[in-house]
Amino acid sequence: MSGASLTDDQERFLRIVHILLDDVPNHLRAMLKAKFQARFGFAWGDNRATGEFFFANFTARNTPPHIANVIRQGKTEAFDSTALVTCLLFSGTGILLPTPRRVPRPHPFTESERIDELREMRNELAHASSASLTQADFNQKLASLNTIYAQLLWNPTVMRQWAQDPVVTAESDRNVQRLEGSVEVLDQAMQGTDRRVQALDELGQVLYENHEQRLKTQADVQEQQAHSICQLQEDVNRHGEAITQLTQQ
Repeated sequence: MSGASLTDDQERFLRIVHILLDDVPNHLRAMLKAKFQARFGFAWGDNRATGEFFFANFTARNTPPHIANVIRQGKTEAFDSTALVTCLLFSGTGILLPTPRRVPRPHPFTESERIDELREMRNELAHASSASLTQADFNQKLASLNTIYAQLLWNPTVMRQWAQDPVVTAESDRNVQRLEGSVEVLDQAMQGTDRRVQALDELGQVLYENHEQRLKTQADVQEQQAHSICQLQEDVNRHGEAITQLTQQ
């Protein structure tokens, strides 16, 4: 996928993707290091020792294994948005920032809420049915990003460049591949669901056939029993007639 082949809707989509996948993580990374140093009194070392320290003491137990492994390595340059948000928001009772569900309400906004908005926006694009944005949707997302950047005191220069410059770089192809990878994972999950549904259908058919066979067997047995009863009744009647004839002689 190259810039020459992009529609306006696709180009708008990729502008937002670039901001969320390439610029936002840089700001989250700087925030993680600043919050960590303010909380513990020493710098994040970008090494295994720091990663293991943070993981062992503060990372939630239900952290997905691949994210946990990245955190344990401690090299923040390898942290994507998911790993960074996990460290900032979802690490042991909000050690760096309170989780969005527990933020105080007197203030018009909190850092936690804004970071969570970025997370939700990224997830929305990753699960989009098509890699395109209308002008209205693009304007809405860009306005939200401008507000978030301003409230978090982030430098908006790179974000605004991505919002305005033509999308013709190799980064576009890389990010499209990353999004396509997400779609491929979803497709595989759906295929797995289809296989499970097919297996259930096959099992249902087997159970139905077994049920029908049991009903047929029961019907055959009942028919045979009825026939035996009729035959027995006929035998009794014949014997009764014979006994009557003997007693009358």
